[in-house]
Parts: sequence; C-alpha cells; structure tokens
Amino acid sequence: MRNFHDWVTKFALIDISIKKLQYTWSNFRAQPPCSKIDWFFSTSEWMVRFPKTSLQGLLWRQLISNDCPLFLNTDILKEGPAPFHFENMWLRRASFKRNIST
Repeated sequence: MRNFHDWVTKFALIDISIKKLQYTWSNFRAQPPCSKIDWFFSTSEWMVRFPKTSLQGLLWRQLISNDCPLFLNTDILKEGPAPFHFENMWLRRASFKRNIST
C-alpha cells in the first residue's frame, strides 16, 4: 500500500470522490464487510479541462454483481446553449409560413 501511495504522490494525482457512496463492494451477507475497492484518479490538467468531473455510483443490483458500477461524468455535453437545428419537415406544415416573416 505504501508503494501505491508513493506512486499517487509522485504523479500528483487527485482522487475523484464518489458521490453518495461510502463503499463500492459488499458481499450482502447478514453483517456484510463493506469496502471501497474502486478508485478514480485524475491529473490537475484533467480537472482544468473538465472542471465539472464527478463520479457517481449507479443503481446497485445485488442479483447481478457485488461490485457497484460507477459512472465518470465530465458534464461536457451540457456546456452552453444547445445549437439550433433546422428541420426540413417544418416546411410542410401549413402554419410554418404564417409564423415566419421576412
């Protein structure tokens, strides 16, 4: 474990914390051992480029896996307003020409 910590420190990696989860693994027994076995690291350059990066645990299905699936979200698709797209089918609507003025 010491070597791992040294490696993380050497490369100045940043731990991306998991939102709303304290652990990512359990065996679901009566008194289950719970552990955080999944880690996500980034560099400062990544965090500058994707400042809204977040890590989320997805719906945990005990029947499928004892490991919680994780979703790394960079939120890049939500930046700025949505681009305008003209739809050709609008030209076929009778009300279209009435609503457009030159």
